[in-house]
Parts: sequence; C-alpha cells; structure tokens
Amino acid sequence: MRRAAPLASRSSSLRVLAVAPGQTAWYSSAPLDFTGSAVVELEDEEVVLEPVLQKGFVDQKPIEDFDLSQETQRNLHKAGVTHLFPVQTQSFDVMMKGADIMGRSKTGSGKTLAFALPIIETIMANRKNTRNPQALVLLPTRELAQQVHDEVQRVAPQLRTVNVVGGVSYTVQENHLRRGVDILVGTPGRIMDLVDKGSLSLDDVDVSVLDEADMMLKFGFQEAVETILGWVPEGGQTVMWSATFPKWVSTMAGKFLKEPVSIDLVGDSDNQVPATVAHKAINAPIRDRIRVLENVLRLHAHDGQTLVFTETKQEADEIANSLPGQDARALHGDLSQGMRTSTMNGFRNGHVKTLVCTDIAARGLDIANVELVVQYRLPSDKESFVHRAGRTGRAGRSGTNIVFFDRNDTSDVLDFERRYKFKFAHAAPPRPEQMMTGALEDVTKQLTSLPKANSELFDEAAQTMIEEQGPGVLSAALALLCGFDAKKLTSLSMLTGRFRMQTVEVEGVQNARELNQLLSSFMDDRVDIHPVDGGKLVFDIPHGKLEKLQEHFNAVSDEEVTVTAAVEFPRLLVDRAGRNNRFGGNNRFGGNNRFGGNRRDGGNNRFGGNNRFGGNNRSKREGGNNWKRNDRDGGRRNNNYDSSFSKGRSSNRNNFGRFTEGW
Repeated sequence: MRRAAPLASRSSSLRVLAVAPGQTAWYSSAPLDFTGSAVVELEDEEVVLEPVLQKGFVDQKPIEDFDLSQETQRNLHKAGVTHLFPVQTQSFDVMMKGADIMGRSKTGSGKTLAFALPIIETIMANRKNTRNPQALVLLPTRELAQQVHDEVQRVAPQLRTVNVVGGVSYTVQENHLRRGVDILVGTPGRIMDLVDKGSLSLDDVDVSVLDEADMMLKFGFQEAVETILGWVPEGGQTVMWSATFPKWVSTMAGKFLKEPVSIDLVGDSDNQVPATVAHKAINAPIRDRIRVLENVLRLHAHDGQTLVFTETKQEADEIANSLPGQDARALHGDLSQGMRTSTMNGFRNGHVKTLVCTDIAARGLDIANVELVVQYRLPSDKESFVHRAGRTGRAGRSGTNIVFFDRNDTSDVLDFERRYKFKFAHAAPPRPEQMMTGALEDVTKQLTSLPKANSELFDEAAQTMIEEQGPGVLSAALALLCGFDAKKLTSLSMLTGRFRMQTVEVEGVQNARELNQLLSSFMDDRVDIHPVDGGKLVFDIPHGKLEKLQEHFNAVSDEEVTVTAAVEFPRLLVDRAGRNNRFGGNNRFGGNNRFGGNRRDGGNNRFGGNNRFGGNNRSKREGGNNWKRNDRDGGRRNNNYDSSFSKGRSSNRNNFGRFTEGW
C-alpha cells in the first residue's frame, strides 16, 4: 500500500487509480471534503488518490475518450484540464459534424471549451492558406471577449487567436490581423468598424459562434449581428450558446441557424442557477443599504472575492467609493479600456477584493474564486438574476448569492423563487457581535501565521503594556486589527434593516394593542408590532434605548413585562386576518398609514398624491438617473431599456406577507 500525495484543496474531485497488474481503473466523483494524505485500502490493490483540477460534475469524461489530436491533449493537460464537463461532451461530436447548435446550459458549466475545442480541431485538420480568420466568435462585452480569447490561447497556443474590441488602438489590432489570424474573437462594434475600414475580411470564416446570445440579441446588437453574419460565406456553421434562451430568442435564431441541433442541459426545470449556490435575502432600505453592504462584506467576504451588482454606472462608482476599506473597484462601460483591464487583472489576482459592476460589464465573466455575490439592487429582467447568481458557484464550487430588497421588491423576489424553483433563506443584517466574531477569526489566523522573527521586535513593548494596563490593551489591539472602533459599532434592525434601530422581544403582554398602549408614553409614534413563536411580540426601538424601555415597563405596568434584544431572526406568525405584519404595512393596531398621510420616515405618499396606487411612476426608484439604462459595448450607445418584469408592482403590498411568512 502506498500513501497518496497531499491534496492542496479541501474540496477536490478525485481520480482514483486502482492499480492491479497491468490494469488501471478510473473513477470520477462529486466534490469531497478531503484534506492531507490518505491511505485507501482495497483488497490487494494499490490505490493512489490524485486531485483533478476541473471538479464539481459527477459525469465528467476523460479527454482521452474524445477524438482530440495529441497536441490538443498535451495542451489541455498543461492547462490542468483532464476531463470534459457535460456541456462539452454533448456538443463535441455535434460540432465536429458541422451541425448548427442552439445550446442552453447553466452558467459556469464550461461553454467556452464546448465550442472552442471543436473549432481548434477543425482548423488544425483543415488549415487554409489564408491570413483571414477561419472561425469567428462574437461576444457582447470587452471583458468576456478577452476571457474567451485567453481561454482559447491557453489550450491552443499554436493557433493565431486575435481579440478585437473597442477601447484598444486600431493600429495594434490591424497589425495583428495583417500577420494572420485563425480564430477571431471580438465585439460586434469593433468587428464592423474593421470590416468597414477594409482591415478585416470574413470571406474565409467557416464557423460563427454567438456566445451569450440572449444578451447579443436583447440589448440592441440584432442589426450588427445580422450584418456581420451577412458578411460570412453561406454554408458555414453557426452556433449559439447562452445560459438563458427566452422564447423570443428562438425567433431571432431562426434567421441565423439552419436545422440546428438543440442541446439543453437545463430542461423543463428552468432552474438555471448552479445547485452549489446558497441564496439569502436581506431586507435593506435603500437609505441604509450601503451600511448593510459594509456589514455583509465584513461578515461574509473574509479573504475571498465579492461581486456587487447594481443597475447604473453612476451607482457602481458611488458604491465603490463608499467602500474604501474593502479594496473595491467599479467596472462599467464608461471606464477606459486600460482601466477596465487593470481592474479585471487586479480582481483576478486578488489585489482587488470587491468588484462593483453593472450587468453587461460582468456578463459571462468566469472568475473561479468569487465566493460571494451581492445584488445591491434587483435586476430589471429575470434572466440577469441567473447571470448574477452564476458568477459564484462556478464549476461545482460552493458560493453565496445575497439579495437586498425592500417592500417594493417582494413581488419580484417571489417571481425569482417561482421561476427558478428555489427558496431564499431570509437573513437579518449582520449584527456587530457577528462581524466582530468573524473578523477576530481572520485576525487570529494572521497572527498565528506571522513569522516569529517579525513579532519578537515587539515582545518587550507588549509585555510592558500588559503589565501596566492588563489584558484590556490586547482587547483594544484586537478591536483595531479587526477594523472596529466605538463609532463603527452601529446597530441595524433585524426586521427592516433600518440604521440605528434595534429589534427587541417582549414577554408578558397579551397582544399588540395592549403593548402599543404601554408604549404610548415612551415612543412618539405607534410601532409595527409582530407576534412570534413562544408568545412573544417583536418590534424596533432606537438603538441604546433597551434599558430605559425596561424601566418604563416596570413603572407603567402592573404585570411583569420583560424586554430583551433579539439575537436570532424572529419567526413571525400570521395574524388572524391571514396577513403577515412582519415588516409593518397596514397596521392593525394603529400607527401611520403605509400608503398615505404622514410617514414615520418623512416624505409624502410613496406612490404619489392621495391615490393609493397612482401618483408618480416608481421606475426611477429612489430618484436620480434612469436605473434601467443600458451599459453597452464600450459605451457606443446608451439606449433606455424598459423591462416588463418591473411593471405592475402595485401588488407588492399583497405579496409581502406571503414572501415573509414562516421566516
């Protein structure tokens, strides 16, 4: 029996070689929780465990099972690719036969190699005596084009792969084209410009690929794509790949594809979000949302990388600038190509920890180490939710997708659950003690890993401070290392995410009406009170008022009434009218009318005027710029995009209770 080599990763799929005389057996498993060396005993057999770099899918197949050239196999092994994923195995033979493909696959499943490998093999077997490209790959964004270019070059360095996108010098790209190109990758705008200038010819293209096809067609590239495909010789192969294929895409695909083979790894389930992604929803009012985001990053991000999604380029800049301690950068179409490239390189190598981006800027990006996605605002169309959530949980890895919402968004959140067949786990905004615990774990790891030679210089000073001030000085040092001071320990309501509010639980009061009477001389406004398990009532009070509230109850109540800070997210009960008053709403027990009159937070009726469902259009959502504006390729055009997904939200007041019921 031989001991296996140590494994570097906790979560590795394993390739097991059961070695009997002259025999080798292969086995591919789902990710395992495995650390260090292991001895595996199988009767009279020697077993070696080795990490497989591409992991996470049970039905992978070794590359040796496919009709790949020896050169391609060697390049794949050098790149750490030993097995092909399901999307790659199902499309390989179809593309090699020259058939058109309409493919749908979960995001993060390996679509790039699915079309790249057949193209590479076809070109190597049929090299033309031409400097013009034999294959064309169209992408909607510069970043995605660069990513595909790099992946193709990684597994086929012997071929001439050229990337042409906006924001880069025409001269540089034209020089590459003059030297010759086998595979051309690019965005529609720059490809059209180069053809118009006479610097590029598509006369020898045999294979055309539209990656992220739904975005190409949906966001105004129809005319450009049709024009480019019109320049490609008839009779070639056309392939469309995307994570989503809305019905209307099929109509457009009919213009481009001839008798396509359908490859659908999603099926009727319509659940296109990776199963390895955990989904959480946090109620966060927009006015306090940046504080909630800071706390979420402190608690969940640790040393990993985070993508934060918002709807406008302006807000992406504002959020990134509001997170100075998080190594945050913005990514959107208004940035120069040099800045976008620098930002992406910094994020890939870990120097940038948090990337705040718009949907189009991040569409299709494959960054393996993203552990957390935060949807700061919900997307204006359902499909973008899939692409956002799919930036984590790539290739079988685990990840977390956190959605910020408020009362206006509940109908949309319910739609996500119904459409993609999953349930959000509701969570409260992180509490200060939670953040301190998480930060302390990170700091402790850093302290224990510090070389002793580096810390010995401070031994004398540390000993003196402890003798003079006691262990409290160490506590203060840890607080500073964790990034906390008295000003930063602010409270956020568990119920509503409101700043400087604390959620409390009351025992000893029969119902909310009685409790409101007790509170009438303590608080200026009636409060939204909700029953929870155990006969308790919960509500919010200003931070720091807990002790005074207990003193007030002792003074005004003949019965024993106790109030404590809520430490777990309260499970709310549905009232007798079948409504869930968890976050307020039409208060049965008095208080300010949610749809009119004076509002506790100031301002006029949220829906405008006295009309309960009318008034000003909510589409500008908290004011400011149009939040549905498109972030197009290189900022060539900024069309307004209005999705029907966000229409008809007046029903949110009815859905809110259903969404929160039972949490």
